[in-house]
Amino acid sequence: MADAVRNEGGRNEGAYLRGVRVLELADETGEYAGRVLAGLGADVVKVEPPDGETTRRIGPFRGDVAAPEESLHFWHYNFGKRSVVVDLDTPDGQEQFLRLASAADIVLDARPRLYLADRNLAFERLRSANPRLVYLRISPFGDSGPWADFKGSDLVHLALGGVMMNCGYDPDSSGRYDTPPIAPQMWQAYHIAGEMSVIALLGALAHRLRTGEGQRLSISIHEAVSMNTESDLPNWIYLRQRHHRQTCRHSMPSSSLPALAETRDGRYLLPYKTYLRATATYSSDALRGTIAVLAKHGMDEGLGKIDKLDAETEAKVGKLVDRLAAKLDFDADLWREGQDHGLPWAPVRRPEENARDPHFIQRGIFAKVPHPSVERGPPGPHHEMSGPGGPRSNESDASYTYVAARWYSSDAPWAVSAQRPPRLGEHTHQVVEEWSAPRKVASLSPDCGLARGPAQSGPTGKPFALSGVRVVDLGWMLASAGAGRFLAALGAEVIKVEHESRADGMRFGPAACPLGGRAERQAATDTMPTPPRDGLNRSGSFMEINAGKLALSLDLKKPEGKRILEELIRNADVVLEGYSPGTMDRMGLGYDRLRAINPGIIYLKQSGFGQHGVYGRARAFGPTAQAFSGISDMSGLPEPRPPAGIGYSYLDWFGAYNMATAALAAIYRRATTGRGCHVDASQAEVGIFLTGTAVLDHSVNGRSWSRTGNRS
Repeated sequence: MADAVRNEGGRNEGAYLRGVRVLELADETGEYAGRVLAGLGADVVKVEPPDGETTRRIGPFRGDVAAPEESLHFWHYNFGKRSVVVDLDTPDGQEQFLRLASAADIVLDARPRLYLADRNLAFERLRSANPRLVYLRISPFGDSGPWADFKGSDLVHLALGGVMMNCGYDPDSSGRYDTPPIAPQMWQAYHIAGEMSVIALLGALAHRLRTGEGQRLSISIHEAVSMNTESDLPNWIYLRQRHHRQTCRHSMPSSSLPALAETRDGRYLLPYKTYLRATATYSSDALRGTIAVLAKHGMDEGLGKIDKLDAETEAKVGKLVDRLAAKLDFDADLWREGQDHGLPWAPVRRPEENARDPHFIQRGIFAKVPHPSVERGPPGPHHEMSGPGGPRSNESDASYTYVAARWYSSDAPWAVSAQRPPRLGEHTHQVVEEWSAPRKVASLSPDCGLARGPAQSGPTGKPFALSGVRVVDLGWMLASAGAGRFLAALGAEVIKVEHESRADGMRFGPAACPLGGRAERQAATDTMPTPPRDGLNRSGSFMEINAGKLALSLDLKKPEGKRILEELIRNADVVLEGYSPGTMDRMGLGYDRLRAINPGIIYLKQSGFGQHGVYGRARAFGPTAQAFSGISDMSGLPEPRPPAGIGYSYLDWFGAYNMATAALAAIYRRATTGRGCHVDASQAEVGIFLTGTAVLDHSVNGRSWSRTGNRS
């Protein structure tokens, strides 16, 4: 069980969004956003029609009984919420919704474009009743423009947004693909849009603290998904290079060594061979470590004498690793031997296998939640599950495993409900009574960045939500540096700290700007060659991830560099850090020291697996975390085909979303309580969070998820 337990009304004292009320009117396109807000401690009330939300009819189901209260999909995406029934097709129901919206802080609307307007509940009427309301619309293609009324689906958005084109299997030896692009499974388009929605909502809450003003927000699922791919877009923009799909590893303009290795018992490992050559983004001597693993099993074949890696030797090493994996069973944990030598190796796990892992148990990622076994009659008159349609006596409890949290924190943990997901209309009377009572409006603490004077305005004349907030960015690559990008876009002053002796590896990353600049690219009619790496400011990927930041060069190995960094932290609100776990502690700049410098500091760090727990020193790239979390195993064609995985560092993006969400939620918490916090996040955990339905299916029905390709 995770550290925090949240009661029904979202009143946990330590919660990030304590006291924030969310009225959710959403199907599968918006429920993920509400689930994240509930995890941050908001009181999320789901408004359902009399026959229940449509997601109650999405499988899998407990015992394969297709009943509204048995949907495991609904359970996962609505864990931690409350349910009320409101018939919006009646005048009484419309007035009831208006009263609830008048008492809410957020309305999350994922219904069709004119659904509320046709019921006399358009945003203008809601705002008139509640000027402080933050109203967010999630729609397939936005509410304006020629595609405003187009229909969408998870598969449509992953295809149109470019994700699907990066995902699938390797081509054959001639370069021809015998399989199509394959979309990642498990509603990933709605996960992406949900993350962007939460970031937008948290920014709006920060703005409201300063001004008292609500606002209207709009999230297009298509736009959100289109921004999620990695280096394929900048490689095209800068160099006109097209990417090719590759199994369980990054799509690239050229092919790389296969990543998967099959074990003796037919399972798969990811002994990452793409980076056998040391690179600017991966400085470890991967070749030496790989040879050491082979030597332990007597399979190095004279490789210890190699001091230079050519293509022939690289291929030989890759094949030897494959042969070694084929001699051992999956449970032999060959990946651990690689990790012991600093290699980013991973097992390709099924989602439920992480629920037994001591690392994630220590970090409180999973929770056992009791589910009473009930006999149901017809719904009661108010859909309160305590009357004729409610539980009968002599209930026997079953407990099921939920993915319950997304990060570890000892002083500001994820809010975990002690209750099962809501039955239809279970809380109607309770919510109406609670939300009718007067309540105190959250006020702005004077000792926080949001209180540093009036907000500055952007080019459009509109104020920035995080104006006055100061962020020290020690992020690295995409997974942590990407978080600072979101904060900068919302108006924070983000200072990226590097030094030429340890520059962010993404400065040497994909999409190098051509030597002739824009003119050379515009004149190009075919693929352009990758230009030489002749400086620190040529990578288009780095520019995309770090736009809007300030840059400061500090040598943190020297006392003067550390002194200047401490002065920055003394006057900052947030420190973002993406170093290898334990680096800041070894530098004498762990959380205790940061808190001594600045008692209200928000310190957020992220790595592949998190520092607290068994795997604190493990190495990871996005595909490593994806293999570990179960994301890779769930993507691809049915067996006997191997997993296809996701063709880029998908969990680098989700790491950035996760870290930005933690930062924004912590900024709100500090602005209302004056307290800082320390969050230890990981890419693997946010990946596990995305697999929650599969984890539940195994816990409830005892089966593993089966890949289905592009079929739903």
